Amino acid sequence: MRWPVFLLVAALAAMLAGCAASQQPAGQASSPPQENTTLAQNQSPPVPLPALPPVPIAPDLRLNLIDISANLALNAPVNVTVIAYNQGSMPSPATKTAYYFDGALAGTADLAPILSGETGNSVFSITCASEGNHTLRVALDYQNEGNESNLQNNAGTKEFSCSG
Repeated sequence: MRWPVFLLVAALAAMLAGCAASQQPAGQASSPPQENTTLAQNQSPPVPLPALPPVPIAPDLRLNLIDISANLALNAPVNVTVIAYNQGSMPSPATKTAYYFDGALAGTADLAPILSGETGNSVFSITCASEGNHTLRVALDYQNEGNESNLQNNAGTKEFSCSG
């Protein structure tokens, strides 16, 4: 939600005026605050501002790329590189990346800690045992070891084919 500038300026001015009014010179006793229950003729009552949503303080890994050739040779291992981006406000811890070959878990690979705003990669190898079209699904931090703010952007799929 975007706030109109004049509302933000008015809220800031009201906060500053309240701080200045509450400060007493040293050595003087403060008197209890007095409530002004009457409004000037052309003055409107203050409008309460809704609270801003909190900014999540957590890592958020996002799958950026699954790098694999579109056509693989049958029974020949090939390296797959997965690139992850931490779009969260905190560094991510070391986690595991799971990879699924045609729906079955084929293995996991380490993903080193990634600083906020940085990328990291995970590399693993797969081998096509049968000809035809296949699907590789990758899930970053598949065990949620990083306590991320958003798990919906951690996975992706890549289609490829194997031929003999």
